[in-house]
Amino acid sequence: KEFTSDTGLFEEASRDYATFLAKNPLTQKQIESLLALSPSSTRIANIQALAYDLERLSKKPEALMAWSFVLRHLTVPADKLAAMLSIAQLHLDQADKALALKTYATAINSWDELKGDSNQEVRRRARTFVVSWNQREEKTPTRELLQAYELYLGVFKDDADAYI
Repeated sequence: KEFTSDTGLFEEASRDYATFLAKNPLTQKQIESLLALSPSSTRIANIQALAYDLERLSKKPEALMAWSFVLRHLTVPADKLAAMLSIAQLHLDQADKALALKTYATAINSWDELKGDSNQEVRRRARTFVVSWNQREEKTPTRELLQAYELYLGVFKDDADAYI
């Protein structure tokens, strides 16, 4: 049952709970409890905040678990795309290039769902993903990196720097 007499206080307490969860070992059950205990107005935002905090704290497997969970609940195309980019980056950080590329492809291929929305932040993150991957493999680029560039340039044909 949702607490309604002071929604602002309840929202703040649920955000604090998300912060607390990020600082300790995390389980799927705790993510589900955050969803259940958060007021409806902040449920998804709290799990996104948890995922970002886990990324910031370099808890990559837990961040991956949180992003994968929240992705199922996202309805805004830009939010979905941003979550997929985070998941792709986490896979790359864990040296799973094949899964990173697969997730990145799904993200890039969903760009058209933004319906003309030129979301510059999401575009920046898509570019940063391939550029940072390129920096990691500067001396020995892999086929997966080339495929990531091809995906990026297939959508963002106007990015002359990426072509170079």
